Amino acid sequence: DELVSEAREKGGSGMVSLALSRSTKDYINLDYVGKDQFLLQTDRLVKTGSFWQRLFQYPRIIHTANGDKAVKELLINYIERDRSEFEALYS
Repeated sequence: DELVSEAREKGGSGMVSLALSRSTKDYINLDYVGKDQFLLQTDRLVKTGSFWQRLFQYPRIIHTANGDKAVKELLINYIERDRSEFEALYS
């Protein structure tokens, strides 16, 4: 709660970013973009679908979380779920 609130309060300059990682490859970045909005950016680690879907799948996940509740839910999902479940939720 405090981390998200502090990021929002100090994010007026647009220079606030939160990063969480489980390894050098498994990480997420949350950037404060204004008005209770955070932008999630991460590399896609789990490829799903057919061969052609996987071949042309965008290599990054970009998702906007609106409001403190959505940001907290996103962080909890990253911490508590495995990577494939997390990517399925936010892809």
